[in-house]
Amino acid sequence: MATARERAVKHILGVVVDTRPAVTLYQRIKKAAPFVVKRRMGQAVAYWHGEVVPKIPVRASRAIRAPKVKAGNVARGGQRYSRVGRGTLKKRTQPYVIQQGGMIRGGIKAMTDYAIWLTAGTRRIARGAVLAWREGKPPVTDWKAKREGGNPAAEMPIILPQRRAALANFMRGLAGDVAKG
Repeated sequence: MATARERAVKHILGVVVDTRPAVTLYQRIKKAAPFVVKRRMGQAVAYWHGEVVPKIPVRASRAIRAPKVKAGNVARGGQRYSRVGRGTLKKRTQPYVIQQGGMIRGGIKAMTDYAIWLTAGTRRIARGAVLAWREGKPPVTDWKAKREGGNPAAEMPIILPQRRAALANFMRGLAGDVAKG
């Protein structure tokens, strides 16, 4: 007959959980995490970019006729059409996701020098309303240049107000992935 101590030890050993399946699941999640995070980051940044582009203040201009293209002194046939001038910011704003070491970063880059002024504002842009804007306030939606032929859907600052919604989408998607296991 077993002593009370032996019965207690047998009972405790019967209750202990085998941790091998949990460790295996954790290792699988750890290995897959960078891919899942990068994919979710890409989706969030694509959403962010899709919200930003229609709100850029300047519309793309109509196509204009460019001069004939020449190679050396010999002219090649046909006219070439291109978009020049207005709309450069809209065309050159792109989403990105970069993985460097253990960090995954995503955002929107505008490959023009003047994009920072539309984001940060100056005293002259919308009479300083963009310069005074802070996160959480509604975007600036009315200014003189916009009324005089700018993009009617434009808002300033362009990128920052939509960042909060993109981050919320990223976190919701990631939470759903973690819940799935």
